[in-house]
Amino acid sequence: MGFNVEKQPSHRVQIDLVKLDHFLSFVDQPYFYQDVAYGMRTLKLDCGERLVMLNVVRIIGRSTLYRILQVREAFQRKSLQGLDNTAAAEAEGFDTMNKIVDQLKDSGASVKWCEEIRHNLKDGKRYLKTEYRVHCKDDKSSCPDHCTLFALSDPQNLKFQGTCLHKHHFCRNDCETLKSTIQAVVDEIESPSVGLYSLDEKEELKHDHKHAKVMIFERKSHIVRAENQERAKQSVLNPLQYDSALAVMDWAMKFLQLKYQEKQSEWFGKRGINWHVSCVITRNAADNGLEIAAYVHLFDSCSQDLHSVRNTRTPSSIVKGNKQLPSMPVFELESKL
Repeated sequence: MGFNVEKQPSHRVQIDLVKLDHFLSFVDQPYFYQDVAYGMRTLKLDCGERLVMLNVVRIIGRSTLYRILQVREAFQRKSLQGLDNTAAAEAEGFDTMNKIVDQLKDSGASVKWCEEIRHNLKDGKRYLKTEYRVHCKDDKSSCPDHCTLFALSDPQNLKFQGTCLHKHHFCRNDCETLKSTIQAVVDEIESPSVGLYSLDEKEELKHDHKHAKVMIFERKSHIVRAENQERAKQSVLNPLQYDSALAVMDWAMKFLQLKYQEKQSEWFGKRGINWHVSCVITRNAADNGLEIAAYVHLFDSCSQDLHSVRNTRTPSSIVKGNKQLPSMPVFELESKL
């Protein structure tokens, strides 16, 4: 005997793409505001000073976007592939520090001390991801951790040293707090108030702490080098003329093809496809803006070394719009197949 199956009504709700794009960009930013053209507002302080701010900063408040975030909780992304080595190592270093704090708590460390250390580690991780990069843009900073000229100078080789004309008499609290917090963890390991099971456990914690400390500060050094490299890139792009070009060449992450119902014999030992990307940056004479032309070369099998990218040729000219640019480099890659 059959029964009637009740149909569940389904409704389709049309979403405004503009509002959807605004929400996605909102939740993706480290700070919950948008620097968009919604007008300006001038605030007059009691001292007579006037501050100009964006209206969107003033009206964001506890808006509907915050209520959406309360309903849909944030979650941590997992199984990420192709992460930058220093970024992944930094996350691993902070996780190791937190695990050490947990072990110290189980061995008799103060609960208040453990909570303070975890809070400082969280603030330090946030600081490296957001504010520290901004502070490193100044090569004349009075803070030694922010001065790129001082931080990137080789202490042993005089040819790679720079002399600062200013004094380093200021240390930012965020930088010093991160250093003191990491040092406080190793001090707590040596503290007699913490009862570890054996000497081997103490040595193991000290080894993990040393390795985590290296990974965290390697990330900090990488940020300084990246900002210095970006400043060098901008120093080349700013005076770039319309009859010249800047070529940036690098290997991209290997592409692993996916198949539907792939057999194990095809899945195991799969080799990725090599990508080589060449970006040629030129300046448009019409609006004085920058244009990027990307050339992507794919190889089934290729060694990612100098010999694969050194072969180039220069055509007599390339037509760009109504303008003919002489001697524009076009890169052709050759591989030993």
